[in-house]
Amino acid sequence: MLDEIFQKIVEMEEEEAVKKAKEYLEGGGDAQKLLEVCRDAMGEIGSRFEKGEYFLSELILGGEIFKGIMEFTLPKIKQQDVQKVGKIVLGTVKEDVH
Repeated sequence: MLDEIFQKIVEMEEEEAVKKAKEYLEGGGDAQKLLEVCRDAMGEIGSRFEKGEYFLSELILGGEIFKGIMEFTLPKIKQQDVQKVGKIVLGTVKEDVH
């Protein structure tokens, strides 16, 4: 089913992608794996955009599909026990203008 979700996202079939993603999670599917599939699909959309096969409108629609799926996937991910592997520290150089 994850392959099907990937295809629906890449082919810009928003309603079907969201429907399949909901079915996957309701059937006990792993939210983390669904997130990975969505990321991979967005990577494929980006590659097609770079090749000139997709245009800005497809890039935006792909993002909207991803956002729609994440609305009901993120709460599931937050419910899962996640092992912390460390801390991330971000910083910038003071007064650096880029």
